[in-house]
Amino acid sequence: MTDGSTIGRLPGPASRPRLDRRGFAAHFADASHLLWLIAAGIVADRHLAEDIVQEAAVVGLRKLDTFDPDTNFNAWMGRIVRHVAMNHRRKRQRSRETGLDGAPIHAPAGHGAEREGVTPAGQLAAGHEAVFDDSVLAALTAVPETARACILLKTVKGLTYDEIADILGIPAGTAMSHVHRGRKIMRDRLTPERTPRPA
Repeated sequence: MTDGSTIGRLPGPASRPRLDRRGFAAHFADASHLLWLIAAGIVADRHLAEDIVQEAAVVGLRKLDTFDPDTNFNAWMGRIVRHVAMNHRRKRQRSRETGLDGAPIHAPAGHGAEREGVTPAGQLAAGHEAVFDDSVLAALTAVPETARACILLKTVKGLTYDEIADILGIPAGTAMSHVHRGRKIMRDRLTPERTPRPA
């Protein structure tokens, strides 16, 4: 016999369960390379980027109850990483001149990223096995930090502008502009000056 109070009610939409620490760890492992690229793009230091991602993980765990399971985990953590990275960058700017300390930007072992070169057009070229050389590194670091993060997310991860915008918390048009302008900066720095041919 059914209870009269339930007659005629339609079942509501099933909401996703809240993310627990185990679920967070699984999502975080899947997103680790993407998060590393965001951090590396902003601070231009691959070793510091690893520390930033780990620091952001601690922040994410502390704020786990604020994560809406019906939203994008990568975007949520991407914004946390960006915030932590920007804080580190501001601290470094206050203490000394920013620089790379000789550390090339490429993913360390375990992040699963291929080590790719950069073409004169400012794009990462598939099939290159060498790590970034000094000229490419200088060209990449000449790009402002948010644009650099956009370029890395676009060229290494192949994300769309909408995805980059969601992760970094910026408009899609701004992400596109950052990538195009950043590539132009790299192209201008990587393209050797042409000397006029003798008459």
